[in-house]
Amino acid sequence: MASNGNIQAFEHIVNSYKEKVVNICYSYCNNQHDAEDIAQEVFIELFKSLKNFNNKSTFSTWIYRIASNKSLDFLRAQGRAKRGAGLVSFLGDDNYLTAFKSSESTASDEIINEQRKEFLYAGLSKLANRQKEAFVLTQVEGLPQKEVAEIMETTVKSIEVLVVRARKKLKTVLEKQIKNYL
Repeated sequence: MASNGNIQAFEHIVNSYKEKVVNICYSYCNNQHDAEDIAQEVFIELFKSLKNFNNKSTFSTWIYRIASNKSLDFLRAQGRAKRGAGLVSFLGDDNYLTAFKSSESTASDEIINEQRKEFLYAGLSKLANRQKEAFVLTQVEGLPQKEVAEIMETTVKSIEVLVVRARKKLKTVLEKQIKNYL
């Protein structure tokens, strides 16, 4: 059991959650290297705190809460949110995940999708932290609103409002980026 210091059990936890944790961290900082550093801090914190896990929420919810908090701590320490601009062709699409997925994609499709993802994350960096957190966890990571409400320690209704506001603001920001790009 990992909470008793079993390294192999903890390695299993890291391997199971590493990709999602890095993705959550990346959505905050918009930099792969920083996201990996923050994820490392998340797992260090997790290892130190495993014996304190109280099963009030699911284990994954607890990990995602730690990842969100560590990412916000990083941004506060930086004293700024990273900003960017770009062209996004999926502006009207409410399902942001489908803009990045394709059953069969060529190398150029993958490059375009990576660029779109970068533009989306740059747009996300302009959202208020709570809006960004709710949007990323529900729309990008695909977590249920109830779980996101637990992670963010709020109500499901608040999550719904935050996501609606985030979509509206993101659409405005991305439209402005497109006008500036053209």
